[in-house]
Amino acid sequence: MTLYNRNAATTRGANDSAFMYLKSYPEVFELERKLYANWFTTTRTAIYLQQWDAATASWSLVCITFLEPELKIIQSQLTTSNWVSGYENGQPVVFINGETALILD
Repeated sequence: MTLYNRNAATTRGANDSAFMYLKSYPEVFELERKLYANWFTTTRTAIYLQQWDAATASWSLVCITFLEPELKIIQSQLTTSNWVSGYENGQPVVFINGETALILD
């Protein structure tokens, strides 16, 4: 899978605004025409991204699987984009400010 990005405008209220639009090959149609932050993390089977939802003014954690490319929403309605990825007990996790750590894969 190959991801292409195009820089986008800033979002109101964001301090460090580095946002982008994405396109993929092979094409994952649900990925396109949405705004993403420059934060991402990868595992052996997927890439995880921050997707902005303008309708609800919130963030979603989404993933794109590599073997059969598709977009999945992992968690939505997140009020912060202050996320950190890492490992806990040998498992890849995402720490979202104010939320429980999410185990990936």
